[in-house]
Amino acid sequence: MAIVRWRGDAPAISQVVRATPANVEVGDVFQLSIGGKLVTYTAAAATVADVCAGLAAAWNASPVAEHAEVTAADMTSYVQLTGDRPGTPFTLIASTANGGASNTQTLLLTTTRAASGPNDWNTAANWSTGAVPASGDDAHIESGSSSILYGLAQSGVTLASLSIAQSYTGAIGLARVNPAGYLEYRDCYLAIGAAQVNIGQGEGAGSGRIRLDTGAGATTLDIANSGAAAEAGSAAIDWLGSSAANVIHLARGSLSVAAGAGQTAAIGTLGVGYRGNPASDATARIGAGVTLGALAQSGGQVFLSAGATSIHQQGGELRQLAGGDGTLQLDAGTLYYQSTGAIGVAHVGERGALDFSRDLRARTVSECHLYGGARLLDPFATTTFTTGIQLHRASIASVTLDLGVDRTLEVI
Repeated sequence: MAIVRWRGDAPAISQVVRATPANVEVGDVFQLSIGGKLVTYTAAAATVADVCAGLAAAWNASPVAEHAEVTAADMTSYVQLTGDRPGTPFTLIASTANGGASNTQTLLLTTTRAASGPNDWNTAANWSTGAVPASGDDAHIESGSSSILYGLAQSGVTLASLSIAQSYTGAIGLARVNPAGYLEYRDCYLAIGAAQVNIGQGEGAGSGRIRLDTGAGATTLDIANSGAAAEAGSAAIDWLGSSAANVIHLARGSLSVAAGAGQTAAIGTLGVGYRGNPASDATARIGAGVTLGALAQSGGQVFLSAGATSIHQQGGELRQLAGGDGTLQLDAGTLYYQSTGAIGVAHVGERGALDFSRDLRARTVSECHLYGGARLLDPFATTTFTTGIQLHRASIASVTLDLGVDRTLEVI
């Protein structure tokens, strides 16, 4: 299929919506809302003109930030609402209430001109081929700073690949809080399927906000780098996807997966490594709603708020904040276990550390195996080792044990 490149240079055009009242009786209530915030006018006369004049005046007098982005004009037979920022769409909802004797009043919305502009994925003029990417296409976002903020509902499309180069410095998706101060009501994620997603290849400052939802199809997400996060407390790359076959490789940059309240995602395999600095190159935050299969880590920091079927750590720092794990293989690096979730089997190698010292709540470890050089820290005796602690090719002197006081050691 086609290779399609983002240009982001379409002219900005304002959205225009017509609100037409009908069957008006005195006392009928006509309402317009954006983001659940209402403007209301109660008919003082049984005429369309009365409603148009009153509703337009009420809208323009509203102090609500969402309403201030749209200007209403009384056109006598309808109210015309025009977006003040060309290229920025708005979602308007009409309703009526308190019907008079006949209770047949209506308020019909008609979009007479859709918003389009340089920040709209769904605007054909923004793409090198003059057409919006379709299923099977390879979409490339390679350079420039023209952000992709609107037209994000593309879930019916499954790309062969989506590549976002490190030379691209625009944002993809919207912040949770609009710059005007309100909680964003528009789509915040680019919702589009893709068999392969590549982010951060090449040189450049990178994007500080990429919000992507790849849906139900299996995706391989390869992250070579990212920009500095645009929002405090957030990652530069914010990803959702529900396939258990999803694979993620993170080499450098910051990634969050379903980190928001109530969000869910699935990952079959997550690999976190590094490109130059094993301590700080990569940061991954995995939310409580994530179903995680295998985690492999050789560097960076992972904040894990969900359980994993298996974890293989060969470096870096892992913080288990919630959930339990099936099998741990800690060859190197440190796992700070700050959860009450149970651990099935733990193997701690010569450069590995399993540290329970930061969380004083109780948990259990069904099997615990230590090898020479391993570190096991439970100074407050909060952990129950169901089958004890087994040493392999190691003496007590060759491992670091801090199990607190009043513990019983049994030699078999």
